[in-house]
Amino acid sequence: YLLMPTAFTPNNDGKNDFYYPLTRGIGAVKRFSVYNRSGQLVFDQQNFSPNKNTKGWSGRYNNTDQPAGTYVYILEAICEQGQSISKKGNFLLIR
Repeated sequence: YLLMPTAFTPNNDGKNDFYYPLTRGIGAVKRFSVYNRSGQLVFDQQNFSPNKNTKGWSGRYNNTDQPAGTYVYILEAICEQGQSISKKGNFLLIR
């Protein structure tokens, strides 16, 4: 199972400060990418264990807070049985 939140609030309050995949039955995340409205890659993380907020996006790009709005994610993972899984969608960054 791959659950992607529909929004996050990177305001350093310790709650929802990172956007990352929440999974069950996933052995590894091969790639997790985030794009802005213009299609610019603002975050890319590869080859990591699932459910780690430290591997998620902080809402920053080039040390600059990104504006509130809609962003797109692309996720490629390997389930525990070895099958490849891909998922795409969008979410809100709320400031």
